[in-house]
Amino acid sequence: MTTHLPCPDCGSSDALADYNTHTHCFSCGRHRHTNKCQVRIPGYEETFSKTLGLPRPSQMPEEGLVWLRGAGINAHLQAHYDIYYSDYWDRVIIPSYCNGHLLGWQGRAVFPEQTPKYLQAKGQKPLFFLGDTTGKPNSKTIVLVEDAISAIRLGQYIKTMALLGTKLDAAGKQLQIIEDEADNVVVWLDDDEPGRTAARQIVNRLALIGTETLVLTEPEPKLKADWELANAAESIYNYFEKYGRG
Repeated sequence: MTTHLPCPDCGSSDALADYNTHTHCFSCGRHRHTNKCQVRIPGYEETFSKTLGLPRPSQMPEEGLVWLRGAGINAHLQAHYDIYYSDYWDRVIIPSYCNGHLLGWQGRAVFPEQTPKYLQAKGQKPLFFLGDTTGKPNSKTIVLVEDAISAIRLGQYIKTMALLGTKLDAAGKQLQIIEDEADNVVVWLDDDEPGRTAARQIVNRLALIGTETLVLTEPEPKLKADWELANAAESIYNYFEKYGRG
């Protein structure tokens, strides 16, 4: 079913028609393939907000482009994930979609004096952010990371899910998604003591659903070069081909 969304280019409130695989704005002509994860979300009726919308787009300041390019988000990835800037929030907006629905968005500060660093849509954090990959889309291996930028970067090479934090949600919705989507899970959080502690807690919860797990303790994906991420993805695939569940 076609839905109508706000257009991040022209600001129209409902001219952007969403056809699941692509969007087209009948106001300004914007046409793009879309990043829409295809997963089942337990209790999705409570997850998706009927009133949730995206902030109006504004011209991206130089500071926003510097942050995006410094984080390894090139123009192609920026367009693919509909990342833009909002003057109202003074932040780079990173939307999160699933099955044609807007899960929410995060606004990332790019000026040094701004606090907090991240703002959430309507005061609520999206359930997750899924980086999509064309490499092995049917793979039953998924990598858990902390933030959307890491998911976008690593998601070029392997299916990656950002927890948007260091913990699985208490309600168990993320755990259910992982159980449905993956047999093998890599936990790749920040390489610091809080990150390592959180990784152990996640592994303990994953043990309850019988997934094969691997913990990586090295700098987070967004700090890596693309060739390093490609090599890491290949090593993960090889590891689970030998030790995993397919």
